Amino acid sequence: MFQNWVPRYKKMMAFSLKKKVLKFEDTIVKQGAAVDGIYFIIRGQVKIRVDPSQHAQQYSNLYPLGDIAELEKEKARQLLRKEMNLVSQRTSDRRSMYVRRAVPSSDGGIKKANLKPFELCLAGAIDVIGDLEVAMGLTSYSQTVVCTEESTIYHLDQRNYDRLIEKRNPAALELLRDIVHTKLTLHFSRLPEESIPLYRILVGLEEVVVVVVVVVVVVVVVVVVVVVVVVVVVAVVVVVIRKEVVVVVVVVVVVVVVVVVVVVVVVVVVMTIVVA
Repeated sequence: MFQNWVPRYKKMMAFSLKKKVLKFEDTIVKQGAAVDGIYFIIRGQVKIRVDPSQHAQQYSNLYPLGDIAELEKEKARQLLRKEMNLVSQRTSDRRSMYVRRAVPSSDGGIKKANLKPFELCLAGAIDVIGDLEVAMGLTSYSQTVVCTEESTIYHLDQRNYDRLIEKRNPAALELLRDIVHTKLTLHFSRLPEESIPLYRILVGLEEVVVVVVVVVVVVVVVVVVVVVVVVVVVAVVVVVIRKEVVVVVVVVVVVVVVVVVVVVVVVVVVMTIVVA
């Protein structure tokens, strides 16, 4: 992450990092605590615990409330089904054939499973703690990290993170986001889809950004094509009226070449971003 930094920034980073030696069962970060930078694990091992049921309260801006009218309708349906079940039981000794439907959760979706705390994974040397939160702009830690053995870590607090990475080394921030994306992908590959809704929401936000970029590129290409067509039409009109064929042809060729080069460059850059 810091390999391509200029020596001055590397020295500033070295002075900003605070070394800590932690013992077994020491907590590095606690879920719900305010984000205060990132932690680099140099030696040892930690376990990462997650309580997904707390995420909706931590990040209410990412968990919009459900439609109140729909919730009221669902309540009415539940009452009606209850009455129908009572009638069915009175008229028959058989078990009721009615199936109870799930109640909508506060985020407007159907509650499929209980969100319980669990151990997400283990992490060790060269892993980073807090990268998810700083890369995604979260205000509190989404996980609790506890040492499973004596561990050595380096802490970069939020002020120095903003000063050295956010403002002066945006390439390092992009690398950090790539690492976070890889982590989320690995978690998705081995966990049920509904186990941590927050991670699905964060990946969804990234997909929205990609869609926006693609739309912008399409608009740029359309505008460029319109400009080329206008230039060609004007050139044809000039040729017909003034007979200055050579000058017009040169101008048209130059404009078309420049526009084609710009379009190719934009498309290549966007495709590289999307593939990455």
